[in-house]
Amino acid sequence: MTCSLAFALVARLARHLRHVMWTQMVGKVRLALTPRVNHWWGVALYLTARGLTTSPIPYGDGAFEIAFDFIDHTLVIATTS
Repeated sequence: MTCSLAFALVARLARHLRHVMWTQMVGKVRLALTPRVNHWWGVALYLTARGLTTSPIPYGDGAFEIAFDFIDHTLVIATTS
């Protein structure tokens, strides 16, 4: 295996692991703030046309939603008032 091929494989693995860690962090936020539902149903991420999203998470008098936009490579947090 050449050095450049090994570097490319390590870079790809690191990028994948970063995505996994971000989804785990969002799941932990949702787990902490969403009312309990049987069998962890309340912590699922849902597929959208642009990536993954939570459903609205209640917080205080409103709610917020966290979305992974895989097209623009961004994490979007939308709130309601």
